[in-house]
Amino acid sequence: MPSGLEELTSLHKLPRFIVGHKCSPKFRSKPPAKLSDLKNLDNLRGALHIEIHEDSKDLVSDRTGANLSSKQRLSDLHIDLTGLYEDVSDHDKAVMESLRPHPNLRKLRIDGFRGQKLPSWVMIEDLRGSLPNLVEIKLNQCERCEQIPSFRQLPFLKRLTLEYLSSVEYMEGDVCDLSSSSSLPTMESLFFPSLQELRLMCMPNLKGWWKVGETVNNDSKEATNKLGQDLSLMSFSNLSKLWIEGCPNLMSMPLSPNVEELTLVDTNKTLSVLKMVTSSPECSSKLKKLSLDNIEDLISLPKECLPRLSLLEVQDTNLVSTFKLKEVFTSLSSLRSLAFCDCHNLESLPKGLEHLTAFEKLDLLNCEELDLSPNEAPGDEDDMPWKALKSLRYLQLREIPKLSAFPRGLQNLANLHSLEVRFIKDLKELPEWISCFQSLEHMELFDCPKLTSLPESFRKLTTLTQL
Repeated sequence: MPSGLEELTSLHKLPRFIVGHKCSPKFRSKPPAKLSDLKNLDNLRGALHIEIHEDSKDLVSDRTGANLSSKQRLSDLHIDLTGLYEDVSDHDKAVMESLRPHPNLRKLRIDGFRGQKLPSWVMIEDLRGSLPNLVEIKLNQCERCEQIPSFRQLPFLKRLTLEYLSSVEYMEGDVCDLSSSSSLPTMESLFFPSLQELRLMCMPNLKGWWKVGETVNNDSKEATNKLGQDLSLMSFSNLSKLWIEGCPNLMSMPLSPNVEELTLVDTNKTLSVLKMVTSSPECSSKLKKLSLDNIEDLISLPKECLPRLSLLEVQDTNLVSTFKLKEVFTSLSSLRSLAFCDCHNLESLPKGLEHLTAFEKLDLLNCEELDLSPNEAPGDEDDMPWKALKSLRYLQLREIPKLSAFPRGLQNLANLHSLEVRFIKDLKELPEWISCFQSLEHMELFDCPKLTSLPESFRKLTTLTQL
């Protein structure tokens, strides 16, 4: 982006601002934009994405020039440092300190910051005073950052996303120094009063939400026990979507009694679904969507936790047989969507699907050992669950290496509206009986290299609108 934009003082919209050269060397004859080009653009409003690149050599001396604190109409700020390749964390910190936004800001995203500590205007003790109106925060690829701010008291914060923060061990630092009882926290203080969505992803060293100070005597040991009890009762009162993935050392989390969508993948086994949603099963009926990689965790759930579950996604790489799921299905009368993803050892589909009276969608994705048609003689499709899936409307088959032909049992899916077939390397043909899909509206064939033609009966799919 060229320099000189500082003269456009009436400019209202500048969604993306690139500092330094992003293009190849042959386009580097003209001077690039600097942060100071933003100084007088106080009429900017809406979203601003500042993208900083490698050869922005004058940034440190120019760091006071952006003057974002005067841009009160900006609502969304995205600071992207991923274009910096050299190890210049001090440079990052100096630049970040200069980009303090106006308190009216509602959305903040920081990518690629390489300092150990975020800028002071983020780490300030009272964020309610500096950035009181934040509704959404995302920190991404801040690999060296060891501590993150305490976002708990932001009154309007609805969405919090933390991804690839590999150095963070606790979401909040020392709760207290237990050698002094006067330093015990006030647990009645605000704890994410408006938070609706929380995403923690690829944080391999994350151990827990709070770090508690060390015990030094009997009195402080008693205080530790009391504090532990208080912390165990802390909960996200309005959280409806919780995603935790790639956090293998995370041992505990605040309760989420009102969560409706929960993802637990590549997490510590002590972090069970039941412990996440509530301490009493009768209060867990709000769970509607569940994605997990531990089938035993699902099986252990009380039936009271399952009546509203409409979507279930299983990503268990160790799953071989789904025999134990048959009993679980009896409690899933509201289940509409079922997916098996990356279940590399899964050999067959489960029986018991007849209990899923509301079942509409089935996804089978990247299941290397799955054999959908072990029997070829007519009538043997009864061994498969297809007859129980007459209400199925959506079917996706993706990366199923052992699938060379459609199983005959699929003829029972008379109500199928959508069929997606992707990355099926050995699929050689579609059957003539495909014409029985008289309700099919959408069909997708992608990367099936051995499929060279469509059957003659394909022309009978007269309801097909997308191919």
